[in-house]
Amino acid sequence: ADHITIAQHDIPPSIPEEQRALWRKEVREELGIAHDAHVYCYNGSVQLWQDAKNTVALFIEERKKHPDAYFVAITQNTQEFKDALEEYNVDPARYR
Repeated sequence: ADHITIAQHDIPPSIPEEQRALWRKEVREELGIAHDAHVYCYNGSVQLWQDAKNTVALFIEERKKHPDAYFVAITQNTQEFKDALEEYNVDPARYR
């Protein structure tokens, strides 16, 4: 704590709960995901240390607990995730 600082001007203001709920509803509708389904999301690029296959493997394990779950990848590296999802035989209806 003596050596860590946070640049207060870099922290964006909080988004009101009502706005977050509206965006959540809109995005789920756009993606065809039920409002009560579990969603596991990956956001970022895929580099050697960010292994898409391990991420998909984790999603498969989580689906054992939550069979209604979806996987959403927000990335420019879509092919890496498509390859991993196909390799693990994930139903295309369960990911976006």
